Amino acid sequence: MSRSDWESKIRSAAKELSVKLRVINPSSMDISEYNQRYLKDKLENLEGELARDAYIIKNVLRDCEKSILDMVFVDYGGGAGFLSLLAKQLGIGTVIYIDIYDVSCRDAQRIAESAGCRADHYIEGDIDALVKFCNENAIKVDAIVSYDVLEHIYNIEYFLEKMPLICRV
Repeated sequence: MSRSDWESKIRSAAKELSVKLRVINPSSMDISEYNQRYLKDKLENLEGELARDAYIIKNVLRDCEKSILDMVFVDYGGGAGFLSLLAKQLGIGTVIYIDIYDVSCRDAQRIAESAGCRADHYIEGDIDALVKFCNENAIKVDAIVSYDVLEHIYNIEYFLEKMPLICRV
């Protein structure tokens, strides 16, 4: 698929996701107070949030030669799960959401259910939990994305050393 085709497809997915998210009322959801506030803030700047996430995904996919349906995409440190939501809306075959906080994992699942864009897997933990999950399920990852997470990875060398264990070569 050409770069302009990807851009068009991603923009379309972002617009479709925006419609789904606009009907969500964070204060009426069974999610933590923190994520109610966080989600409310994200929804107030939804176009900007989705434009940033679309940019991230576009750059991941631009050189991809495999079918989008065959891709394995990881939203590392997913928070409210917006990257996962957009990846599923786009039609990426396998989307894995991972966050170190159990509350974020639970809340991201509830947000995704409300939007109708559940990731395929939700994992609580860090890079070791992701490696374990991928090994147990014979999964090789095509793309790992993150936003606003790098500063929370306290041993970046250890994190990067783990990449070959889960990524396709």
